[in-house]
Amino acid sequence: MAEGLRRRPRAVTFIGRFLLVSGVLSLCAFALYQIGRAASPDFEAGVRAFPIYVPAMAVASALLNGLAYTVSGLGILRGRAWAMWTYVTYVPALALLVVLGMRRPLSVPEAFWVVPYMVFVVLLLRRSSREFFGLRATPLSPN
Repeated sequence: MAEGLRRRPRAVTFIGRFLLVSGVLSLCAFALYQIGRAASPDFEAGVRAFPIYVPAMAVASALLNGLAYTVSGLGILRGRAWAMWTYVTYVPALALLVVLGMRRPLSVPEAFWVVPYMVFVVLLLRRSSREFFGLRATPLSPN
């Protein structure tokens, strides 16, 4: 292997691709919703009549999530430490906003996303991943 090239761990590749695909799908969902709204004046009434009503906050979060996941996914695939930290810190901040906005406890299916998030964080903070992102391990000695 050439000097200076870092080998990307498989877990980082999977997480980066997963975030990229999730982000693009989220942006597509946002775009389809906006196209539907623009195409039909009765679109909002039809959406409200649908058994699973999607409030405006969910639509806005689809845009925000789409942008954050797409940018993080691309950055993670390119080995940018800021992208890894963006994902690691963005999701808990989003979760806090969602929980505060819901004003009710999360159900088990709603809280299920915590499991893959925690797995992704552990994989991103492993030694091989930190080395790929160019982060040094800091010793925990009292010196």
